[in-house]
Amino acid sequence: MDVTEIQDLLANLSASARAGDVEGIMANFHPTASAFEFGQNRRAISIEGIRDTCERGYNGVSHVRYDFEVERIEAGDDLAYCYGLEHISGEQSGQPFEMYSCATYIFRKVDDRWSIVHQHLSRLE
Repeated sequence: MDVTEIQDLLANLSASARAGDVEGIMANFHPTASAFEFGQNRRAISIEGIRDTCERGYNGVSHVRYDFEVERIEAGDDLAYCYGLEHISGEQSGQPFEMYSCATYIFRKVDDRWSIVHQHLSRLE
């Protein structure tokens, strides 16, 4: 069932995020993926921008805790989406931090493999 495959992809993404594993995170994205992320001047960024954001975000970070509470997943034959609440906390340069964001992911199935083709993150204050 495709929803189960999407849940597996999200579990892999979450495990990689908790480990600070940028390569593991990026393995879930399609090479043509784009994203709208907070602080990106209202423009979509490419896969290179997503990688750069991840690398900068994990620089100097330790004791990472990451949770993604999925509110909804819908899957068709080759297109799916999900949305929910992301929570990340830890220490950066020795100082504690905590952040919540609303996250939407769009997935495409290519050659029997699901991957993220678009991500939209909105930080909650």
